[in-house]
Amino acid sequence: RMQTIGVVPTSGKDAAVDILGTSVETKPAQDVAKLAEKHIVSKPPTMYRIMKQVMREQGLKGFFKGLSMNWLKGPVGFSISFTTFDLLKEWIDQEEERWI
Repeated sequence: RMQTIGVVPTSGKDAAVDILGTSVETKPAQDVAKLAEKHIVSKPPTMYRIMKQVMREQGLKGFFKGLSMNWLKGPVGFSISFTTFDLLKEWIDQEEERWI
C-alpha cells in the first residue's frame, strides 16, 4: 500500500522516481504501464490494447497528462541541486583554507 504526503509517494517503486523527477520521454510509457497494472485478468493486456484504450477513453491528450509539470519540475530540481552543490563546495573550500 502506498502512503502519500500530499501528492508525493513515500513508499513503493514510484517514490524515488517522483522525488528525483521523471523523464519527459518516459511519460507516455509510464501511463501505459500504470494502466496495465490496473487490469487483473488471466491474460495480461498487450501494449496495443492499452494504448487503444487510452486513445479511446482520453484521446491523444491522455498520453501526455502531466507533461507540463515534468517540464517545470526538471529545471527547478536541477537548479536546487546545482545551487546546493555550489554552496557546499564553497563552504568546504573555505573550511579547507582555514585548516591549511
